[in-house]
Amino acid sequence: MKVHAIFCVILSNLVNKAQFPWLQFESIEYTDSNYENTYPISYTAGINFIFRE
Repeated sequence: MKVHAIFCVILSNLVNKAQFPWLQFESIEYTDSNYENTYPISYTAGINFIFRE
């Protein structure tokens, strides 16, 4: 799991540094959680972020 987390941090840093003018980047840390209780919240938040006007 730690390798996955490190990869996510590296990937998000690369995307953030690329400075695409059309790309908005946001991250949220869900502490004290696991897949079962975080996925429904994070998926909904992600969809809302993508389709907000």
